[in-house]
Amino acid sequence: SLVDSERTDHSLVVSQIAGHSEDRAYPFELVCRCTEPSKRVQLRLRTIEGQYGEVRCTVVANVEPKVGQQVTLEVKPLSLHQQRAGGGDLSGASLSSVQFSGSFSLYQVHDWIRTCLPDVPQNPTSAVDSEDVEGEKVTRQLWFENVLTKSVLIVRYCAGLAVIESDSVSTIAIMREVVSAEANRRKVAINIKFSIDPKSTPRFLRKLDRRLHEHGALAKQVELVEALREITNEAGDSSYLSKEHRAAMSQPAPQAERSSSSTGRRGELDALFGVVRDLYVDAQKFDGRDARNPATHAELTDILHHYDFDRLSAFFTAAR
Repeated sequence: SLVDSERTDHSLVVSQIAGHSEDRAYPFELVCRCTEPSKRVQLRLRTIEGQYGEVRCTVVANVEPKVGQQVTLEVKPLSLHQQRAGGGDLSGASLSSVQFSGSFSLYQVHDWIRTCLPDVPQNPTSAVDSEDVEGEKVTRQLWFENVLTKSVLIVRYCAGLAVIESDSVSTIAIMREVVSAEANRRKVAINIKFSIDPKSTPRFLRKLDRRLHEHGALAKQVELVEALREITNEAGDSSYLSKEHRAAMSQPAPQAERSSSSTGRRGELDALFGVVRDLYVDAQKFDGRDARNPATHAELTDILHHYDFDRLSAFFTAAR
């Protein structure tokens, strides 16, 4: 989704086209046109983990003859993860895991990991202290952190074995799906074994709690302030408002600007809502349950929009 657009000067007209059709190869198309000459335009897009492919950008200069330049950016399945050096403090963390084993080489499994994650070097990293897993010496290790949810991901692998651990069930689900697809595409037989810690989902929800609460409160405050400003602008007088409402309207400008951006804070809140919805679906799938009930999804949406952690926790507990 488009987060925002930025230009140095002059207006920018943005047209968004969504959906597949016979004459469009991409499910999302964006056309940006400067109404007057501009030297710089910046667009920021928000990716959703599990949805991957490529972003193709074509810039056409307003000159004769027409000249354009095309740039293609790859979006990884776990695009919001970034690699971090060394390990971290995992005390209190509940890690679920998926394990792949089979007759694949070190370079094959490394290539699968590169397909899933950004910032992975082209060649396997230097060997680390080996660790016995299923009788195999796991000699490569990578650590990642999700920049949105702050979840952790640990990847350990060697020829014939890869062990993926994370405190996010959704991350495990995406890794399982993508690695399985890559192995099938290359006709490599693999065995898959996963282990889901029952404590991982409640603890992951607790990790999101503060940000869901803060972003939700800011969104409600912005809606209130915008409504009050519209009323007072029409009436030309705010003396009849309560003390609380006048105080809300007199917020410092920076905070109001940060929270009122429809494509900023609201977009991040929507992204967090999407994380929770995906977590519910993935947790249900790992438990072997059908997660397609519209009434259940409507209930979850209502809980998120009227956020309360106890209600959210009870919803996930009841679904198990």
